[in-house]
Amino acid sequence: MALQLYVAMIGTLLIALETGTRPSKYDFAQMSLVATGMVALADAKKVMHRRRAERARAAQWQAEYRAAKKTAR
Repeated sequence: MALQLYVAMIGTLLIALETGTRPSKYDFAQMSLVATGMVALADAKKVMHRRRAERARAAQWQAEYRAAKKTAR
């Protein structure tokens, strides 16, 4: 179990170096699945990339919403 933890941590940190962003709990969970052999690394990277894109779109929408709300006052 300790080996799986270390593999997940190292994988998450390598992905952080690759993307330049701070890893999330979701990234760690995906890497844990890779370490246990339940998910292939390529599939996990696709899921993590899609999740990052969704979070970026949500953050952009939220910023636009807040800006519109400020100007409406």
